[in-house]
Amino acid sequence: MAKSSSSAKQDHFNISDESKRVIEDILKSKDIDGSGDVDLDELEECLSAVGFQASFEDLKFLTKHLDKNGDGKLQIKEIIDQLDVINLHAEYGVELMAAFKKFDQNGDGYIRYLKIRITLSNL
Repeated sequence: MAKSSSSAKQDHFNISDESKRVIEDILKSKDIDGSGDVDLDELEECLSAVGFQASFEDLKFLTKHLDKNGDGKLQIKEIIDQLDVINLHAEYGVELMAAFKKFDQNGDGYIRYLKIRITLSNL
């Protein structure tokens, strides 16, 4: 059975388990104190080592949005669990943020149903 074009595009952003293991090993090698956390410099270095070129703004964005437990730090598990999001952001980050900002008109970092409805009605 052939994959649909949307499925094929989605697969383009999925990262293989083997690649995730390699990235996890790189992250762990940078975690000198064994805390399981990485800072912005370590994250940038690790992502760069596997071909992701992230700006400082990208790193701050990723840190803010990948910190699932809300402790203000990025744990290696949080990064590994969200690698597909990082990959998508690396590929389309500028375009995604431009589109997001059109919906997030008050700059609070959230898009609510009413904002979507208002924005779409103005198109």
